[in-house]
Amino acid sequence: MRRLAPVDWLLLGTTLPIFVLGLVMSVIGGIRGDFVIAPVLPTSAPGPQSYPVVKRILSSVGADGFAVGDRLVRLEGSDLRGVSTAGFMLRWSRAAQTGARSMLLTIERRDTRSDVHMELVPGNNCFSVDPPWWAAFPSVVAGVGTALLLLVRAPHWHLARRYYVVSILFAFFFMPYFTVPTAPRVEIFSDVLMLPLAQGLYLWSLSEFLPGLRLWSPRQRALVCILALLQSASSAAEFWLPDPGVAAISIGGLVGLGVTIAFLVTMARVYQRADSKGRRQIKWVIYGVYVALLPSGPYNIALSLGIAPDWIGALATVWNIALVAAPLGLLVAVAFYQFLDIDRLFSATLSYSILAVLGVAMVLGVVPAASRAVSDTLGFAPFAGQVLVSLGLAALLVPVHRAVAPWVDRRLFPARATLEQGFERLLEEISHTSGIDEAAEMMVERLDALLQPSLVLLYARTGDLFAPLAVRGRSASPAFAARSALIAALQERTTPLAAKRWTARQAASLGPFERAAIETLDVAVLVPIRRGTELAAFWCLGPKRDGDIYTATDLALLGAVAAAISDRLLVLNETPRTRQPPPSLLLGKEEAIPALSETMADSPIEGSAPEPQCVFQQEGEYWTLAYHGKTARLRDAKGLSYIARLLAQPGCDVHVRDLATMNQGSNGGKGSEALTLEGDLGPILDAGAAAQYKERLAEARHELDAATAAGDLRQAARVQLEIEAITEQLAAAYGLGGRPRTAGDLNERVRKAVTNQIRRALDRIDAVHPDLARHLTNALRTGIVCGYRLEHPMTWRL
Repeated sequence: MRRLAPVDWLLLGTTLPIFVLGLVMSVIGGIRGDFVIAPVLPTSAPGPQSYPVVKRILSSVGADGFAVGDRLVRLEGSDLRGVSTAGFMLRWSRAAQTGARSMLLTIERRDTRSDVHMELVPGNNCFSVDPPWWAAFPSVVAGVGTALLLLVRAPHWHLARRYYVVSILFAFFFMPYFTVPTAPRVEIFSDVLMLPLAQGLYLWSLSEFLPGLRLWSPRQRALVCILALLQSASSAAEFWLPDPGVAAISIGGLVGLGVTIAFLVTMARVYQRADSKGRRQIKWVIYGVYVALLPSGPYNIALSLGIAPDWIGALATVWNIALVAAPLGLLVAVAFYQFLDIDRLFSATLSYSILAVLGVAMVLGVVPAASRAVSDTLGFAPFAGQVLVSLGLAALLVPVHRAVAPWVDRRLFPARATLEQGFERLLEEISHTSGIDEAAEMMVERLDALLQPSLVLLYARTGDLFAPLAVRGRSASPAFAARSALIAALQERTTPLAAKRWTARQAASLGPFERAAIETLDVAVLVPIRRGTELAAFWCLGPKRDGDIYTATDLALLGAVAAAISDRLLVLNETPRTRQPPPSLLLGKEEAIPALSETMADSPIEGSAPEPQCVFQQEGEYWTLAYHGKTARLRDAKGLSYIARLLAQPGCDVHVRDLATMNQGSNGGKGSEALTLEGDLGPILDAGAAAQYKERLAEARHELDAATAAGDLRQAARVQLEIEAITEQLAAAYGLGGRPRTAGDLNERVRKAVTNQIRRALDRIDAVHPDLARHLTNALRTGIVCGYRLEHPMTWRL
């Protein structure tokens, strides 16, 4: 959790108690029925000797005897001469706070005065009786809760404090307890000052939503200030000016239109300047605002047309509740944008919105006439005709949606449509591959073109290891033990795995080398490929080169590809295995696999069937090698002696020092290395140096995040190279169980020498007998303890 600055504590200490008080008192007041308003709204008196005039009837209930244009002369015996709209609100609200629900009002109509009882009606807004008092609670709580969460838990977002202030201002504006029935002065203050200030701060925050973006010039800042001032002036005119009429209404409408245009222009400019990840975040903000304002369309259209059906109040309630989508969309944009595919969500919402508009238009314009025609033709009752026409309309909308959804995808999200089409072709091509080699090469090429990852790496089973079989984007990569935590996690999964989140959760169970290997590879997604119930291989995909994330759609497509490959492996009866990979492909560095080999448990591997004509025999300066009916001869080398010793003891563990000290008089050949039994020279990295490395690694990761967020690709690449170099140093300095390796350690030096000699011998065998080299690569195990293990018995003549 981030440490809060003093100004943050000041904000929380002064605003949260007021917010909680308003929330609690709103509930209490709503239950008690305190939120009532006058059913009429007057204009301010034109002069000191004039009276306010009824401008609008807010509710037919409680306003019997009133008409637009009536002068309001006295309220409960108090003269209303020269009183403004705000003054009238203050007077009846004081009476309402004492418990009065009916007031005697003297009105004047055509020079005739009469006394009328004005009944207060439920409501909490001086300009409208809709919606009910509780409708604002979801959006108010969601707004402040989101802002508080971001302020405390999202230190990487630079606008957390400003957004908290904006949310508090909006909360005070919408909170029922701070409105005219219980606090008329607070509502007047909120309408005139709080709302314009909140809108201006919101637009300002949107212009700087992504780090490093400063899109507001002095002219644009002045424009937003003008909009805020006009909003304030329009509200003040409603409260104090006599009969502002069309002018004030026009100003208010123009301000609302201006704020909407400013929002859209700001979002468009931020979207154009952002990278792929930033654009995904902006889409979440726009989506939240779109869903929040979606119910307002029918509501405003109905009011503008003078239509006031019975369900208009319910629609206003839905609109207020829907406002919760705006803060939730911003929360997802900042902290959780990687969990859902916003493009797919946006596409579905837009297509259903289009259908909803078409449906409403048909219901209003077609259904009544069509239902009457059907009823008259078939002789049904009118209700039955309406049911038949409605069912036919619903059946028509289903195929229409199937046509509209792809059209929306192609027009608004062409990249995603192209991606899905590319994966469809890939799935078709997989079903026609003739072997794992062809599938691996095709997958590397297709995934690199479709998703554009920085790394595409296929690991396949080779003995007790998973080693690289195909790679693009990196020349050397480490191998992983078949019994490691990473492989165990993939063994249990059938769907792709988000590598970074999994690594963060499993940090305690990963060894130092495994953590360093994953960090060095910079893997974003791991895709398991199964053959039946066993893990046969897995793909490692690095982050996308454009900075975008792997969406749920991407992961689903990768899972479908993995399932197709798994099915193809069963059809072909193949298991992907590495065939004598060169050292540069098998290892990230020479010591990587032996260090892992020390931790591997004994497990059988696939071998050859028993056959008597297997020869690995020395004859003077040459070795005779026979396997699967093919014979080859090689000049003597110490690595061949080591292999022969392991073949002589199948299934047994042999320490590398026993191998190194055997047959000391043998001519090791040109590739031999003399071994001396010296002590160690101390750890490769002392405690101080290791701490400095780790501290610099943490700093470099923060620098990488900052450079990536700012779009500085050159700096990000430089820092990434430094991270890889530091990670490799740390991986080289620690061995089994996190123990420091020593420079000059006897066992470590012997292990390296024996492993290198065996590897060189396997390279020489591969040049003359590839089948034998492949078998030995799969069956031999090197490390501090070496061995030769195979699933089926095999007899060697040595």
